[in-house]
Amino acid sequence: MTIASSNKIALNVFGLGSPLGDDQAGWLVVQQLITLGLTQAMISRNPYELLDQLVECTHAVIVDATLSDAPNNVGHVEHFFWPDPRLRSGTKYSTHGMDLVQILNMAAGLGKLPPKVEIYTVNIAAPNISIDSVKGMVSARVMKGIKDITDRIWSRIH
Repeated sequence: MTIASSNKIALNVFGLGSPLGDDQAGWLVVQQLITLGLTQAMISRNPYELLDQLVECTHAVIVDATLSDAPNNVGHVEHFFWPDPRLRSGTKYSTHGMDLVQILNMAAGLGKLPPKVEIYTVNIAAPNISIDSVKGMVSARVMKGIKDITDRIWSRIH
């Protein structure tokens, strides 16, 4: 989603996730930004779809749910600038088959990585199929993290 602003920056926001429970965090951030006044969005079920989209932008902001190490970290937000040594491949950093770090490394190798990439993550508990997740219910702690990320992005472009 291209965001143009008279206040300085233009960037593309990508929300990763799925329609199940807390894993829809990236999608919900994008939807909330649209509600605030944006007209286009890019949501994705997996990071592979990013490869073709990244080449079109100069500043990408990617939002994704990540698996938390501990229950008390659920809803915690982290913000990274690529490359960041704290970002490593592995299940903590994605709920997808190939994680975001691997996709960004692949994009760099293919010459498709934008000059500036930011990543916002919100920690979620290990996904499970439950009635609440199938209904698309998001936990209160993750909703707080979604609002935090939305506010951070919106305050920079509005």
